[in-house]
Amino acid sequence: ESGNFKNLIHGIHSTVRFPSPQNYCAKCHTPTGWSLPLPLASLPSRHENQSCGLLPDGGSGAPSDGGLTCLSGAVVGSPFFQPPTAAACTSCHSTPAADVHAAVNTSSTGQESCAVCHMAGRSSGIDLKHAMLP
Repeated sequence: ESGNFKNLIHGIHSTVRFPSPQNYCAKCHTPTGWSLPLPLASLPSRHENQSCGLLPDGGSGAPSDGGLTCLSGAVVGSPFFQPPTAAACTSCHSTPAADVHAAVNTSSTGQESCAVCHMAGRSSGIDLKHAMLP
């Protein structure tokens, strides 16, 4: 699977030792580059769901454990796009509940309402919950 740089970087920072504290976003971002709402020109991240292609008999040939080693050898990719805030946040907050939370708070046209609760100064603002360093 190809990787999106912003997801890769945020994901790495959530799992390995970063040379600065994880809440020191200004290390890489401009002083407000991590804050919400993101600029309107921010792009979504492309992802791909993968599944086994169908065999002539209609079966997928997928192993019973649900892995992606397809007996037919045909892995089928189905691309989807994740809005920019959800993509950045769920690269670290990588639970099914976080994915659902992001999806529920995104419109069918991709408009995110994250800033309503998570922008600086709000009750669940990322500045409070992550104790952002200056």
